[in-house]
Amino acid sequence: MIVIVILIAIIFLCLLLILYLLDRASGLKIDISRLQALCLEKEKRIEAAEKRMEDRTENVNRLSTHDSVLEMHQAGETVKVISQTLGIPEKKVEMTLKIEEMKKDGAR
Repeated sequence: MIVIVILIAIIFLCLLLILYLLDRASGLKIDISRLQALCLEKEKRIEAAEKRMEDRTENVNRLSTHDSVLEMHQAGETVKVISQTLGIPEKKVEMTLKIEEMKKDGAR
């Protein structure tokens, strides 16, 4: 009789433990969902920041290329040499030089 009572008590305790663990698992699922949503939001913010950084880098590179074209042209280099040295199309070199010329003409 005592053995049966002890077994029933152990089974009851096991059931209570299982119910507790199920409740904790449910809470953890909610926590995981919240964390996944936060991670997704952070990833989107990081992507946006990286995009802004790429845009800024592109602008800096564009300005650097522009300045390099002007410096090389002022040093007497040909359009072809400037194009090959900077790794940009000759048309881009010519356009950069024309724009600068137009700026100077407009300032007069």
